[in-house]
Amino acid sequence: MTQTVGGDIDVLRAAVAGPVIGPDDGEYDQARSLWNGDVDRRPAAIARCTGPADVAAALSFAHGAGAGGHGARRRAQHRGLGSR
Repeated sequence: MTQTVGGDIDVLRAAVAGPVIGPDDGEYDQARSLWNGDVDRRPAAIARCTGPADVAAALSFAHGAGAGGHGARRRAQHRGLGSR
């Protein structure tokens, strides 16, 4: 099941320097994969942050969209927005 966020993914893409991958992008399945095969999350977006400003923008977007952010192990394990 793909989780959607209340924000527009293009807004996030414009706010960060690194790539933002969404469910419609070809690299989405590989980007969302984790080392733990028991975890199969489908975040609404994956932000590949390039620095602190990207992290701040991605977390601000996630918060404003009502989505999660980092998982407990700092991997894309929340249902909303993931960053790796």
